[in-house]
Amino acid sequence: MKVTGYQLKEAIKLKSLELSTVISQFDESLHHFKGEEHISPITIAEKSQELEDEIVLLQVAQDYYNINIEVDSETTLAACIKAVGGYGRRAKLFREAATGSKRDRWERSRGLTRDADQEVAVPTISKQSALQEAIRYEKMATNYRTQIAVANVKVLDIPILNAVHPKRLFS
Repeated sequence: MKVTGYQLKEAIKLKSLELSTVISQFDESLHHFKGEEHISPITIAEKSQELEDEIVLLQVAQDYYNINIEVDSETTLAACIKAVGGYGRRAKLFREAATGSKRDRWERSRGLTRDADQEVAVPTISKQSALQEAIRYEKMATNYRTQIAVANVKVLDIPILNAVHPKRLFS
């Protein structure tokens, strides 16, 4: 079956939503009042397993897609997806360094002074340099995000999906 990365991503998202909805009904299915129609917990478990199996198939197809789609002659889509997170995290670290002292969850500042002689810690990087680094890493992350977006529109035939009716996975 020929699909794009976006089709796979959307199908996984929809199946996951359907799965969470089905699973949310399980506790309610454990009890019912006489004369009340209800869905059996076994039926819910079977439906949830069917959805889990479909999600697994879609995720395996997505892995196949990501490994087989080339962004350039040396880089696969899978490599771009893995790399973009690291650049985004570095950009965030430097953005926080550029905007000032970070406080912990109790709103305490880091130990920038020592009580004994009030020695004050000095910054190891200027706010301007931190901002430049944040921008540099954000540009790299943006480059990867752009490559990912372009790659995800490419159509690829995924053999393992050929045995499944398209409406079952892409409804």
